[in-house]
Amino acid sequence: MLYIRYMKVFFITLLLFILSVNFGFGQAKVDTMEAHRLWVEGKSLGKDNKYFFAAKSFQKAGRLFEKSDFEVRYADCLLKEAKQYADMFLVTPKIPDLSNKALKIYQNKLGTRHLKVGILYRQLGDYYKYNLGYNERVEALFEKAAAIFKHKNNLWLAWIWNDLGNLYYRRAKYKQAIEYYNLCYQVLKILLKPNDRRFFVYFSNIGNCSLEQRKYDLAIEYYKKALSFETKKEGVFKNLGSFYLKQKKYAIALNYY
Repeated sequence: MLYIRYMKVFFITLLLFILSVNFGFGQAKVDTMEAHRLWVEGKSLGKDNKYFFAAKSFQKAGRLFEKSDFEVRYADCLLKEAKQYADMFLVTPKIPDLSNKALKIYQNKLGTRHLKVGILYRQLGDYYKYNLGYNERVEALFEKAAAIFKHKNNLWLAWIWNDLGNLYYRRAKYKQAIEYYNLCYQVLKILLKPNDRRFFVYFSNIGNCSLEQRKYDLAIEYYKKALSFETKKEGVFKNLGSFYLKQKKYAIALNYY
């Protein structure tokens, strides 16, 4: 009788254990499905420029992924949440805090040369650029990002080259700026159609450098080329108008004001 009683206790304990394990797996599955739903929701809200609500969705998704030990997916949510705050142009320590937390996870789980690591270097560079200016810290982050992307022709690489060009332009080092803008252009030529409006960025930047170097004819040539891609950029019109005004070509200047 004592043996039977012990066996009953054993089987009841075993049954309870199995049920608890199954419940745990079931709950984990539910949490993961909800995390994926929130991830998709966050992306959709971000595309609709509802950045605050998108950030909240990514935050909730991240907590569930972290709870389920999906560390890389958790890092993805941290990156996306930080991106929403950046898109709102918020000056908040949340952006570098979330980005650095994601960076450590990516480096540990994916390696230091993974593209997601490069994306985070660029994201951190953008944050410090807008809040601290084009300093050495920003340059180092953009250089790290470029080192990861430079063997892969994609738009990330193009805009990182452009960022570095802007950095040297702000330092009045126009020759170096043009070198980086040309690197950007080489990538854009591979990836974009010839009439893509994003070429405006390259030609207007080269025009600005040429203007600062007092190569006025060349500046006008690049500005006009820029306007062939984008006709609603007031800055380029203003630069052309100012140039013709200084030359006392008033009738031509009026066309650009």
